[in-house]
Amino acid sequence: MSFKIIFTIIFLSLAFWLTNNHKYKFYIIQSGSMEPSFQIGDLVIIQLQTKYQNNDVITFKTKDNKIVTHRIINIVDKNNYFTKGDANRIKDFETTNPDNILGKVIQIIPKIGLLANFTHTNIGYITFFIIPLLWLKA
Repeated sequence: MSFKIIFTIIFLSLAFWLTNNHKYKFYIIQSGSMEPSFQIGDLVIIQLQTKYQNNDVITFKTKDNKIVTHRIINIVDKNNYFTKGDANRIKDFETTNPDNILGKVIQIIPKIGLLANFTHTNIGYITFFIIPLLWLKA
């Protein structure tokens, strides 16, 4: 087996395992609400926790099903967290409860999300999928 095929199998296996392992989830920062902590295009890796504290950065679903990554600024009780984007002047209008929390940010990979977004374009698809497949076939 050639090095190209082995490398491709290992890469795809690792990517598949990471995305299907329910311990971790990956999200790309899409807005500047958490600047300077996170920039647009940063990839955040989150993990579900049993307990959250003030200052934890969490990713959660809002009532209208948007996915948001903000910092916990106040815990009212076990079921209500006030959050705020670091760049925002005021806290979020609604509280978040544990059922809506997808996880706590445990790692940031700067700007890699820009590359992930690029792969969803036509040129990105050709660059990262079609050309490597042709390369493998050679």
